[in-house]
Amino acid sequence: MAHRVRWLTISIAFVLAALPMAVPSEASAAGPYENLVLDASEAGALGMEVDFITDSSADGNIAVHGHYYGLYPVNNGIYIHFDVKISRLSPTDDFSFDTVTAGCTSCTYPDCGTITPPRRPCYSRKGDGYTNFGVQEIDRNLVSVGGTSVFSTSGLKIVITTDKNDYGITQAIWDDGKRRHDQFANLIAQKVMANYDAQAIALTLTPFSTSYAPGETIVISGNVADSSDSAPLAGASVAVNVAGTPLSATVDGAGDFSVNFAIPGDVGNVGYTVTVTETAPGYPDVTENVGFNVGEIPALSVTVDTDKDGYVAGDTVVIQGGVTDGGAGVPGAAVVVNVSGSSASMTADGSGGYRVEFPIPADTEPSTFNVTVTATGTTSGSATAATTFTVGDVMSVEIETDKDLYLIGDTVYCTVTVKDDSGQPVPGASLDGTATYTDSGRSTQLSGTTDSVGQAPWTFTWGQTPGGDTLAEGKRKFEVTASKSGLPDGTGSILISGCGDKEKAATEDCLDCPEDCTCGPNEVCDPSSDFRNSETMCGPKVAYVFVSNGLSAYHEWWASDDIAGIRKRYSSMGYTVPPSIYVDHINDIAPYLSRPSTKAIAYAGHGEDPGGMPTIEAAEATTGNFSVKAAIAEAGKKDKGFLGICQFGPYAVKWVDSKDKLEKILADRVEHPNLEYVFMFSCYSLDNLSMRDYLLQSGGTYWGYKGKLPGSASLVKSVKP
Repeated sequence: MAHRVRWLTISIAFVLAALPMAVPSEASAAGPYENLVLDASEAGALGMEVDFITDSSADGNIAVHGHYYGLYPVNNGIYIHFDVKISRLSPTDDFSFDTVTAGCTSCTYPDCGTITPPRRPCYSRKGDGYTNFGVQEIDRNLVSVGGTSVFSTSGLKIVITTDKNDYGITQAIWDDGKRRHDQFANLIAQKVMANYDAQAIALTLTPFSTSYAPGETIVISGNVADSSDSAPLAGASVAVNVAGTPLSATVDGAGDFSVNFAIPGDVGNVGYTVTVTETAPGYPDVTENVGFNVGEIPALSVTVDTDKDGYVAGDTVVIQGGVTDGGAGVPGAAVVVNVSGSSASMTADGSGGYRVEFPIPADTEPSTFNVTVTATGTTSGSATAATTFTVGDVMSVEIETDKDLYLIGDTVYCTVTVKDDSGQPVPGASLDGTATYTDSGRSTQLSGTTDSVGQAPWTFTWGQTPGGDTLAEGKRKFEVTASKSGLPDGTGSILISGCGDKEKAATEDCLDCPEDCTCGPNEVCDPSSDFRNSETMCGPKVAYVFVSNGLSAYHEWWASDDIAGIRKRYSSMGYTVPPSIYVDHINDIAPYLSRPSTKAIAYAGHGEDPGGMPTIEAAEATTGNFSVKAAIAEAGKKDKGFLGICQFGPYAVKWVDSKDKLEKILADRVEHPNLEYVFMFSCYSLDNLSMRDYLLQSGGTYWGYKGKLPGSASLVKSVKP
């Protein structure tokens, strides 16, 4: 006998009310979350030192506090302080850009008043929060430049504060402070995403029997706990919906719940859906689908499915399935497909299959469509199956990078954020992406899943192979498709630029992007050099330069990335010298040292009277530290400089001493990681070409007189290292 078949949809929704959060027993021990902030090595890579890091997390709360400081790269080395506080995000937290700027005028960047540099309040957007950065008066003389960023990542609230006090803040100081503030905030966010897993719910349902009789009462039960330590989430509210019949329960102290459901006496197969939604901070939603059978399986059965779970208005839904009797297809079975009131009739094909297309009207609002299929056999009874599909707006996929332009060897930090049509994060979305170089066409396939706040990170090294070889394959296009059951797919893309992208940007030059000007091991990128290769723009590499003409006293500093000014200045004096850029004052060299493109420094000095020029002792501002920046700071306070007295014997000793210390400056890769060349222009050479020979022997290039010059050659030999 044929049984009547009814499909019942049962949904269970758990709502976790605000309740104390259970934590592992070791949660109160010091340090479980210190890896969310920068350690000493990471801080040192940014030129900062760790002042302190404290982790007072306990009882389910996260409380990490880190404080750092480092020399400000301009304005005589005054310190800048960096502070970070990390805590669990509360549902009452509201630090959105629109909230903090409500009611204020001339307080959003770049419209932050008429004073330059801008003063606080000066707000800009930062993720789901804000940055307030600018100048602030402390008293009538002392001012502060810095600010605060507040935003959230991976369910944690992050507060970044930077501050530097001084007696004069320029736009350059403001710009650099803002850059370092943003850099520090981005690195903290990346560490949180990489090292912190948001808390999640573990839902365990009691297995059902293989079959239930029509009219039987079944028990739907399970357990709700914290996934990290299995602590029961007592007090959680559970809502159960069985085919439109609402039921509810409360999780007890052991984390258990149960509800009873009476199966109608005329059903043949029942399925239900369990949905867990929690409101406690840090717990994302959990959904489980479970089915059970009631009574005997009818002789005739029908299946139904759609080609996707989610659609947008204007799409066409493909509805298909099969009709079987005892497992065998039923050709010619009559099939009626009803989609929310619209019906279509057809006949099953030779294998019992059917297929129909349903066009979604273009003006359809976001909604859920119910699909019911009824099949009638040629010799048996009827069977029914049901499913649903949703129509809504596609998910949005946003891809952000930490910078706009990358140098060779830089780490590119990408963050993919997926949201639904209402702007809410989509956790658990599957990501499939392709990263393709626009010039070479080489591509890499990527995949991942969004975390509890709808985000996923991706990092790679720009412009280098894993072995460190330079790549120049064009820009890199990152395309991502996000998919999740019940939501239409979303796509996003970003085009990443940097050195090697085959396009010259305003911020690029040969020394920023060496692959744009490939040079040999004994060459340097120097398009302005008279000795350059006209095709590669590479000129000879110069380590030391010595010129002399017995002129009146002079001294200049150079810090260069295109080395053009030295040649121009000394050519007018009758010298043949390599190109460079000079600065008018010793302190002016400091800003150049912070530029990645600065590859060379030079000093030119001359004196005629004993004591006429100071010595290189300024480079020893601190014991064992041959920092050019330290030398500059010291030289601004004392009557000291670089070269010694230009008087034969004493001068020879001072010249070798200066050369040794310049070599140590050049070798200091911590203070000057980009410095490759040191030039020294001084007064008298020595007879018998000994100084020239000594320079050439040391690997340098001589750009001085070709004949004998006054001096004492024997002294050079006696003081050489």
